[in-house]
Amino acid sequence: MATDCLQIQLHSFLKDAEQKRMVMHFPNLQIKTFQHGACLQNVLLADRRLRFVKTKAPTMLRIHVLDNLAFRFSFVFSVDVLYEGNKICAQKLPRPLDKGWICIHNNKVQLGFWIDGPDPNLRVYVEQQYLN
Repeated sequence: MATDCLQIQLHSFLKDAEQKRMVMHFPNLQIKTFQHGACLQNVLLADRRLRFVKTKAPTMLRIHVLDNLAFRFSFVFSVDVLYEGNKICAQKLPRPLDKGWICIHNNKVQLGFWIDGPDPNLRVYVEQQYLN
């Protein structure tokens, strides 16, 4: 599905009782990793996607991150994320991910989260920007 205006597409998706999931394609994904404030890696990938899935709770939305550097995972967020520029904290994250957030704009989706390590000094912060 094209991503001309993400909020409009997401609102339509949530209002459509028949549609349970929706995949959005993005021409570009930028992934930056940081440790102790220093940039470790900056990767640019083409043709990436996110899957949005309705949950049983109408105020929550699950987002499957289908294309990542390590593994697929999902976040559960409040539908308040649909208001442009709101940075919404994740309600549920799989371990070893922690303290995730999402922010949706008209032309991009931003995600951020921590990857915990066995030693606090090994924690890595990841920011992902899906760009139109």
